[in-house]
Amino acid sequence: PLVPPLATVVAAVAWLPSAWIAGIATVASSLPGAVLPWPEGGLGAVILAVLTTVGLLVVGVPARLGSVRLRRHVALSGAALLVVVAGATAGAHALALLQRPADWRIAQCDVGQGDALLVRHGGQVALIDTGRDAALLQRCLDTLGIQRLDLLVLTHFDDDHVGAVEVVHGLAERVLVGPVGRPADEAVVEGLVAAGATVHEVAAGQAGALGGYRWRVLAPPDHRGVEPGNEASIVLEWRPGPQCAGCPSLLTLGDVGAAGQRALLGAVHPVDAITLAHHGAADQEAELYSRASPAVALIGVGADNGYGHPTPEALDAVAGAGALTARSDLHGLVLIAPGEQPGSWLLWTERGVVGEHARGGARPGG
Repeated sequence: PLVPPLATVVAAVAWLPSAWIAGIATVASSLPGAVLPWPEGGLGAVILAVLTTVGLLVVGVPARLGSVRLRRHVALSGAALLVVVAGATAGAHALALLQRPADWRIAQCDVGQGDALLVRHGGQVALIDTGRDAALLQRCLDTLGIQRLDLLVLTHFDDDHVGAVEVVHGLAERVLVGPVGRPADEAVVEGLVAAGATVHEVAAGQAGALGGYRWRVLAPPDHRGVEPGNEASIVLEWRPGPQCAGCPSLLTLGDVGAAGQRALLGAVHPVDAITLAHHGAADQEAELYSRASPAVALIGVGADNGYGHPTPEALDAVAGAGALTARSDLHGLVLIAPGEQPGSWLLWTERGVVGEHARGGARPGG
């Protein structure tokens, strides 16, 4: 603070070795097999400390205190501990991936505090919102093998819904957007057009198809006089057509609040799955969820998000409607696939268990 130019010089000197270390770490972590799951919290720290100590002992046990046999025993003990840890973490993770349903219809990506939902059928894929974390969105798309998008829906232009849109530049062929307001909103649209997408502004009443699904826009109303933002979110109803066997119906609400939800009451009909509006903010209309009567409520929310999402009021609204709640902060990637019985759904989670099925044929699968 006393001599800023000198501080800049010192920082530059420190930057050189730290940038070198960061570069090595970045390259090394991207190598095949370089990153393995590891237990979190105190247990992971203790196991790491033990393995580090074992490694130091193997390398540094003095000859007078440790024979070759002792070194061998220590090395074998450390290797055994590492195998146990890898089996309990990487092995369990690999087993979970093997159980992932290949015929999923709906996928909720874990993108932190934000929304990113995939709908798939007949070789066609739609993505509803992108979240703000590009790395997490890319991870989800790579995990599910998504290399192109037939439809991209941007419910509105808040950063937690469009911040990672550059990830899908060149992947999305057709884009649906609501009212465009700020220059930043226009920049999102311009970027998509420049990447080769066709962008359509939509309003209530417009409809289309994706594979065997039929989608219909319930909101916003005609854009004239509609203020962009949460209340102007695109609300979509997804219904399976005759050729879409095992496709759960879906209602996606974006960030529309209680007032907008009340305006939708006459248009909402029972669905199999619903996205809890605005990541589970308190501003909810319980009657809408009661009329939708979903079996599963999907919540795109980040751990320790600072907003208190999902709130007790929001959770009560979907619980009162009899729905299971699948949260990205607790369950990671969530998939809904056809169940073994007609009209039933398999609810698979990357981690954790959603709970016992309440109604509608949904059941936990992860």
